[in-house]
Amino acid sequence: MSQYINIDFVFSNEKDLLKALDACGYKPTVHDEAVSLEDWKGRKRENTKAHIIIPRKQLNRLSNDMGFERMPDGTLRPHVSDYDSPPKSMAFPKIKQEAIVAASEREARRRGLRVKRHTENDGTIKLRVSGFR
Repeated sequence: MSQYINIDFVFSNEKDLLKALDACGYKPTVHDEAVSLEDWKGRKRENTKAHIIIPRKQLNRLSNDMGFERMPDGTLRPHVSDYDSPPKSMAFPKIKQEAIVAASEREARRRGLRVKRHTENDGTIKLRVSGFR
């Protein structure tokens, strides 16, 4: 059975995370109360719960659910199985990248700036921020 690993990263804004998941093509389920994640066979992992879940079938046929648990301080802690972590899968790094882009765009717009996004062939995302305040 694949274990969930500790990732030294938290998401600070739920809207940015949801925008990132959408940008990556995922349709997560969102719960008010944390629910158990499922392993690749559909068995509940009672010791691993999350509020935002990417169902395993959206990741890979052998994947576990990927989840994000709301912490008391409002941050979201990821739960990613060792099977679904780099270098085997680049799903989590892509989600992280898109969340950082979403946060950057949100902050630039809050400051009254314009943001233009360009994605390179290798997946690198470049933001051009312009305007005067």
